[in-house]
Amino acid sequence: MSRVSTCTIPMHDREIAYALQAVTEAGFTKTDILALMPYFSADQGLCDWSGMRDLSSQFGVAIANLGTYLGQFFTAETEAQCLAELARLKTTVEAAVYLGPAPYE
Repeated sequence: MSRVSTCTIPMHDREIAYALQAVTEAGFTKTDILALMPYFSADQGLCDWSGMRDLSSQFGVAIANLGTYLGQFFTAETEAQCLAELARLKTTVEAAVYLGPAPYE
């Protein structure tokens, strides 16, 4: 199943470790991470990117996608909203580079 991944959305009320274990036990090697806590936040004060990467490696499942659904404010009425959304996009890209794909070196 090299091109197939599954999403953590159905397990949004469980911890990330539970979701990654369930994904692995179901036979997947890749998962899409719902970009809501307790799974992911671009704010590292809310989300432990390093811990998520460690769990991903522990369970042998790559993080294929961060389901952030960015872009909501790209056409906002104010420049400040657009710039804030672009900042979130930049941080999310940094997270994606950091988190995937497993195994990590």
